[in-house]
Amino acid sequence: MDEVVKNIVDKYWKKISKKRNVIGYSGKLQPKIIAHKVFPSRKSFRIYVIRKEKVKDLRPRDLVPGILRIGQDYYETDIIEIGLPKALSNKDRRRPICGGISTMHYGFEDDTACTLNGFFKDNQTGTILQASNNHCFSRENKASIGDPVIQPGPYDHGTEKDVTGKLYKYVEIKFSTFSCPIRNFLVKTYRALFGINPKNKVDIAFATVEVPYEIIATYIGKYNGKRYNISEG
Repeated sequence: MDEVVKNIVDKYWKKISKKRNVIGYSGKLQPKIIAHKVFPSRKSFRIYVIRKEKVKDLRPRDLVPGILRIGQDYYETDIIEIGLPKALSNKDRRRPICGGISTMHYGFEDDTACTLNGFFKDNQTGTILQASNNHCFSRENKASIGDPVIQPGPYDHGTEKDVTGKLYKYVEIKFSTFSCPIRNFLVKTYRALFGINPKNKVDIAFATVEVPYEIIATYIGKYNGKRYNISEG
């Protein structure tokens, strides 16, 4: 968020947000728009409304000030009608990618539904990585580093054209039982003799991010029909 916008929000937003139809604002100053014409030199504080109404149809308390003062500087407001925003399906293809949407390793036949959990920074390299569960990105330790990750996942009709990154690293899952009965017997005997109890403290795998991404909350509770705020940029 721009420093100027932050100051405007701190000073004015609590009051502006209570006005009729107001639902959000831009996180940075935007060019003024008048009669569908953009004026790049006139930076304004953009306010989003469900419906733009004529001044005569609004109560005085619902009128948004045309000018806002911050210190010795003055900034115009710009009212933009966007309707009532609707969230995109978390199963559809989405760019930029974000937490909460469908994703999966690509290349195995036993596809299932998985979720992109969020983004992390590798402390050693500073690389931003996308994260999901082990079985989603590394297929229970069976995948190879560098394998493709797609969004949406195959279960939600994702294809090789939807690659968002490659398997980067993962925390190996330790299994208590195996399909081979002889191996089960030997492993159980070994663990009993040496007091080994395999425990998985985390279930996570990481992939590179090779498409635009954004860090947002895709779902926060149930919309109550009253008011919510939108911040962009």
